[in-house]
Amino acid sequence: APEEEVVFQLQMITEHEFLPISDQRIAAIKSAAARDTEYAILSKIVKQGWPQKIDLIPEAVLSYWNLRDTMTVQDGVIYKGGQVVVPVELRPDIVQRLHSSHQGIHSTLRQAQDV
Repeated sequence: APEEEVVFQLQMITEHEFLPISDQRIAAIKSAAARDTEYAILSKIVKQGWPQKIDLIPEAVLSYWNLRDTMTVQDGVIYKGGQVVVPVELRPDIVQRLHSSHQGIHSTLRQAQDV
């Protein structure tokens, strides 16, 4: 049926296709995510649903509690709204890339929101 085809096509759309992020960067994020225990815990919780009470959240992902309604997982990558949640291993590299432009703190923060 045509309706089923539309649903299937919608399921094939992935979030990163709409972000200014290369396929190479997405592959690096997926690779780092596979080695990141915190990322794995967060991914599982986002997929299965958040517990009703904050005291049931593992400490490793407690800082994401207030963002829980904005998070999704697609193809092994966690998104917060339209932003990629970067695995811990890659965060220093992302920060270094943001600082490399030397545009000041406000520009760096704006740029970080876009990564």
